[in-house]
Amino acid sequence: MNWDLPLRRLPDIELQPVTDGYVASLPGGDRVHFLNPTAALILESCDGTLPAGRLPRLVADAFGLAEPPFADVEACLESLLDQGLVREVRAG
Repeated sequence: MNWDLPLRRLPDIELQPVTDGYVASLPGGDRVHFLNPTAALILESCDGTLPAGRLPRLVADAFGLAEPPFADVEACLESLLDQGLVREVRAG
């Protein structure tokens, strides 16, 4: 994980609250993704302006954690990248 790069969610992702989390989907797509509240926060925070390295502190602050959960956020980001819900923003 390159913590210096910002990530951007796909612009047309629809995020809807459901019992115990959220459903993310793309219009016209045939797949839905079930996200827990932490993953939904991370997805929503991927606006292309924040470096990935700031997300663990954001999660810690949002959920009142003593320490930033770097490993958990990294696993979540890798999953969101693998599922095609976010992309790295590279300069140039």
